Amino acid sequence: MSDPDPHVRGSGSASALPWRVALRRELAWILLLKLVALALLWALFFRGGHQGAPGAAAVGQRFGLPSAAQPAPAPREVPGG
Repeated sequence: MSDPDPHVRGSGSASALPWRVALRRELAWILLLKLVALALLWALFFRGGHQGAPGAAAVGQRFGLPSAAQPAPAPREVPGG
C-alpha cells in the first residue's frame, strides 16, 4: 500500500499542512485590519457629511459667541469705477 499524499485534502493529520493554518490566520488578520481601516475612513470622512449647513446661531453657540450675529461690513466702493 502507498503512503497517503500530504497535499490531498482529508489525507493525514491536521499538522500535515501547517502553512495552511498560518495562511488562514494571516489572511484573517489582514481582513480584520482592512475592515478597521475602512471603518476609520468612513468615520472620518463620511459619517456626518449629509447634514445641512448650520445657521449663524448654531455656529455662534458652538464657538461660544454672543447670540446676536453681527452683520458683515458693507463693501467699500472704488472711486472712479
